[in-house]
Parts: sequence; C-alpha cells; structure tokens
Amino acid sequence: MINYMKSEWYRIIHSKEIYTFTGTAGGMAFLLNLIHFIANRKIEGFRYGTISFSFSFLVSGMHIILAAGAILAMFLFSGERKNGIMRNTVACGISREKIFLGKTIVCSAVAFLSMFVILTVYLGSACLLLDGPIQPALKETLTGVSAVLLCAVASVILELLFLVLFEKDVAAMLGWAAVMAVIPKILLIAGLKIEICARIASWMPWNYLSSEVSASLSGGYQCLWDTTEGFMKCVISGAAGILIFLAAGLIFGRRQEV
Repeated sequence: MINYMKSEWYRIIHSKEIYTFTGTAGGMAFLLNLIHFIANRKIEGFRYGTISFSFSFLVSGMHIILAAGAILAMFLFSGERKNGIMRNTVACGISREKIFLGKTIVCSAVAFLSMFVILTVYLGSACLLLDGPIQPALKETLTGVSAVLLCAVASVILELLFLVLFEKDVAAMLGWAAVMAVIPKILLIAGLKIEICARIASWMPWNYLSSEVSASLSGGYQCLWDTTEGFMKCVISGAAGILIFLAAGLIFGRRQEV
C-alpha cells in the first residue's frame, strides 16, 4: 500500500488538477478582498471593506470547506475505471481495500495542503488590504476551521466512496450532496415530529453549521465552537463520519468493478 500511496502522490503533484483547483480558489479569495479594498478607496462610506466582514463569509459559511474537499477528491480521482487505472492497479496485486485506504490518506493530505495555501492567501490578503482589527475575527475563523477539519476529511472520504459506487462524476457528486446536505435537512424537518430524528439531525455538520453559527457585519460572532461542548460536537461528528464512510468504502470497495 505504501508503494501505491507513493505512486498516487507522485501522480497528483505532477498533474495540473491540484494546481488548477488551488490557484483558482486562492485567486477568487484574493479577488474578493481586492474588490473590497478598491471599494474602500473609491466609495465614500463603504461599510464592507473590513477584516471582520471578509472573515464572516467563511465563519458563517464553513460548508464551503466540506464542499471544496469533495470537489477536489472528484478532480483527483475521477475517471479511474474509464481510463483503466483501477484495472492496472488491481492487476499489480494491490487489494481494493488497500487502494481505497491509500486514496483516503493521500487525498486527505493533499486537500489539507491545498486548504492551507488557500486560507493563507485569503486570510493574509484580508489582513493586508482591509481595515479594522485583526482580532477577534482571525481567532474565530481559525478556531472554526480547526473545529470542522475532521468533518472536511469525512467529506473527502464520502466523495471517494461515491466515486467507487458510481462511474460517472455527476452521480458521485449528487450522492455526496444527498448524504451531506439533503438527508440532514429531511431529518431536521422530520425532527419537528419525531424526537430521535431531531437528535440525529442536530449532530449532522450541514445542519449545525447552518443553525448554530452566525457572524454579523460589526464583528459579532455566535458560533458553537466557542464552547468546549460545541467544539467537541464538531470533532466527534467529524470522527464518526470518517469511521462510517471509511468502513463503507472498504466494504463496497471489495465489490468494485474495474
């Protein structure tokens, strides 16, 4: 499995997908702050050119980290069966379980490095270009990112699982969206009548990142990760997602057609 992981790592760092994804996302983050910087200088009384407002996009929209991990996984590992890559890998004597486990490790590591670069550009450009105090906005943002980090890894594994189940990328992405966003909302609605559904829904990242996180223009934050219980809720749900999706991937990976 180590040799397989090395080969995948080499393939990824020598392909354009990771650099295209990271460069595009980082460029969009920088452009957002640059637009606010220019508006600050050109529009009298412009209220949105502050560090706290820029960071509020990410604080109140941590879902984007989950979605970005899934999109990156799709870019890196789509079309393996169509291109014959899986067939050749299995023919070399590597089990399907080891292939899936190796993918999750390599993809998670690459996604973390990509996120680090994008966040550095986003947070750094905001601090350099925009007005207002850096704290507590920076602390709130970094705490939120660290809280949802395991959820982001679970999101990556979930997308890899659906890439195993479905040959088409669109089907895999729709499956990810169903499990990550649609089913949690259905359970949330069902929870209005059924208590057990409400409890399950409250532990699903898409739900609590929508209902238990808010950021105002003035820099006020109401985030569940500000408390020990809320932070641990993010960590536990992320760890549970990793275990569940990894187990499912190993089970279904055995039956994967190549």
